[in-house]
Amino acid sequence: MLIVELMKFALLTFLATSCVAAHTDQPSSQSQVSPPLVEAELPILTCKRVTDIVIENSDQEPLCVDPKRENVCLRNDISFVAALQHPEKAIFESCLIFGEPASLAALNVTLKRMPVRVDLNVEFNEKQRFAHWADQHRVLLKGLRGFATSSNFGEIVSVSQTPSPFLVQGVLDPQLMSVDFESSRSWPHAPQLLGSVTELIKYLQAGTLKEKFQGLNTTEARLLELSKNAPVTEVVETYRENACQSTCIKESDKISLGSGQTFFREYFSRGTVYRSEWVLENSDQQIVGLLYMAKSFPALFARIERHSSGVAKSIEVINRQGAVVFQKQWDISDLVKPQPIEGLVDFDSIELPKVGLCEESLVPEIFTDQHPESFILRGPRSPDSFYGWTDGSQSLSGREYVNKLSLPLDQFFLGEHSLDVAGELAQGEPVGIIPLGISACLKPRAAHDWWPSFIESGTRVINLSVRNRDDEPTCREWIRQHPIESDRESVLWVVAAGNQGVDGPNGCPQYLSGRPNIIVVGASQRGRVHPNSNYGESLVDIFANGKTFDGMAWGTSFAAPKVAKVAAVIFARFPDLTVEQVKAAILLSVEWPWRKLESRTGGVLDASSALDLAELINQKQGNIDQALQEKYGNFIISYEYEKRKELWKKIFKGEKNEE
Repeated sequence: MLIVELMKFALLTFLATSCVAAHTDQPSSQSQVSPPLVEAELPILTCKRVTDIVIENSDQEPLCVDPKRENVCLRNDISFVAALQHPEKAIFESCLIFGEPASLAALNVTLKRMPVRVDLNVEFNEKQRFAHWADQHRVLLKGLRGFATSSNFGEIVSVSQTPSPFLVQGVLDPQLMSVDFESSRSWPHAPQLLGSVTELIKYLQAGTLKEKFQGLNTTEARLLELSKNAPVTEVVETYRENACQSTCIKESDKISLGSGQTFFREYFSRGTVYRSEWVLENSDQQIVGLLYMAKSFPALFARIERHSSGVAKSIEVINRQGAVVFQKQWDISDLVKPQPIEGLVDFDSIELPKVGLCEESLVPEIFTDQHPESFILRGPRSPDSFYGWTDGSQSLSGREYVNKLSLPLDQFFLGEHSLDVAGELAQGEPVGIIPLGISACLKPRAAHDWWPSFIESGTRVINLSVRNRDDEPTCREWIRQHPIESDRESVLWVVAAGNQGVDGPNGCPQYLSGRPNIIVVGASQRGRVHPNSNYGESLVDIFANGKTFDGMAWGTSFAAPKVAKVAAVIFARFPDLTVEQVKAAILLSVEWPWRKLESRTGGVLDASSALDLAELINQKQGNIDQALQEKYGNFIISYEYEKRKELWKKIFKGEKNEE
């Protein structure tokens, strides 16, 4: 009986949650004429999906709609005016996604034919004017198609006198826009920022705007005239061997303009130009202006004021009506003068494990407050540069991220990442951190600038929790001039594998995996590969827990410093060990889960065993085989020793000899 009652209850629950209209027991209108319905007789609609919203549909029965999945106005023939007046704000917002593909499958396949998404941040009467116009132009709106690069969203059109700083900063930092990886950061692709509904209607009807750009000075106005005819551009940077069929940047030759010069720059993704800009330089070749163009016509103008050294003092961005939509100022004394900084100590004044950190925007005050026993180290070139590790040309290296416009933007994201990575290095015993910067670590010319100071400090480990987007041939080309290749014996590079969830490398320096001075680290979770971590024997050497010390984030960025810290401790305790011997101590002491992980070692970092094995290697004067035998060969059956000995031969005697 109990089973029968439970079955009845389940059936009733299913019927109650199905998205159907429950009518009264009156006969249907097809069989007989019914009197007009009174309020109590209206259909009662419940929806199966929790994301659905019930909406009236003129004289028809109510509908269950999911505004996150469909354009309510275009797919269900609901008027824009009615959607605007609906109490659920999401209903009208769904109506501002135009030209949707027929299905979600088409959405994922047809990346170049993405919908146009409008952010209508204006007063209600302006929205109402647009809604009335939209009801009369449904055919036009259904046929609209935007453009996209590799991320799965389309063209963004923002209509506001005060657009989101997020959108404007995306304009000012084009390198942060998504490229050829689905998991890269989701910055808008050349967003169109309009000032009024009138501009929006003209834009949707004609696909362009003809009005003059207001508020420009004489030089800027001449730049606007130049923008009517785009000059020939050539590839100056590409992230893939097949150039602009993937992602690339093209620039024109420089053109004299006033007391300075200008050039035209285009950004391509999958063969399509998704943004372009005219860059204005002063006589010292410092960028002082930017005419940003979305879909090949002017949208914003940015004015940049600079210190004599080239450091940005301020920026002001105006829209086509001459209204200021973004302003920012920088404290020049904070950027240019490296001292005093609380928490910095000279590198030779402490005896701690030391690690070079390829990160930007590490705030010393915050780091030392969170980790009072650890230090950020000042290099021998202080006060010539911010941290004293580079000369004047790289004075801000490790302190500020500087983009293609030489602007130190996006500090929040990079600062948080730096603090988390540095925080992993500071776990356990104290550590001394040498901030080097991302570009300074990756670019050969910049790396040679800080390399002598770094070697002078006696530091033997560098943590690199970043990934450049170059293709493999480009990566192997720059490595020829980089210390990672020219000085293999001095430093062990610990590199994050990346968070794309793929089997094998798809970035640089991850393409260099397998070299004797590199350890590539994947992220593990409860003895398994983390779902987002890259993996595979062609890439990963070892896995480590990818969780941050505060439990707030996961990633290979936070697995790598766990390995780097162990390496730094080993070098501090046993300074006579070589880079290869320290690498062997870490990789040959891994813990093997019940199911080996997809990597060269198949295992997870075992910090205490790595330290024990390093001590034995040091005692055996570098003889790895004898150290392995003493640590793992004392069992009745020396299976453990044999496995690790085979691993040693596999990794260290068969390592790639990459050109």
